[in-house]
Amino acid sequence: MEKGNKIKERRLALGMTQEELAKKMGFKTKASISRIESGDRNLPAHKIKRLAEVLETTPSYLMSRSDGVEAIQYVGDPLKTAINSADFMSENDIDIAIAYLQRRKTRLEEEKKSRDKNSN
Repeated sequence: MEKGNKIKERRLALGMTQEELAKKMGFKTKASISRIESGDRNLPAHKIKRLAEVLETTPSYLMSRSDGVEAIQYVGDPLKTAINSADFMSENDIDIAIAYLQRRKTRLEEEKKSRDKNSN
C-alpha cells in the first residue's frame, strides 16, 4: 500500500476529515492533506513523525510497504510514545531500553509475588 493511501486509510478509520487533519498538522487548508494523500507532496521526517502521532500509528508504518496496521494504535500513551521513539533510536539505545524493560518487568513480578503473599 502506498504512503498516501495509508494516511488516508488511517484518517478515515479515525473518522477525521481532511480539514481536521490539516488543522491538527498546522496546515492552512485541506489542500495540503489532499496532495499528501495523492502522493503529490513529500513530508520531512519531523512532519511524518507528527502525522503518525495524529493518526495514532508509527512513522515506520506510514513509510513502510506493509499493509498491516500496527498494534500501536490500540495501546496507551506511554507505550505509544516508547514505540514511536524506537523508530529513531540507535542500536545501543535499543539495547539500553531492553535492559531497562527487563529489569522493570522483574521488579513488577516481585511486587506481585509480594502482594500475593501478603494477601494470603
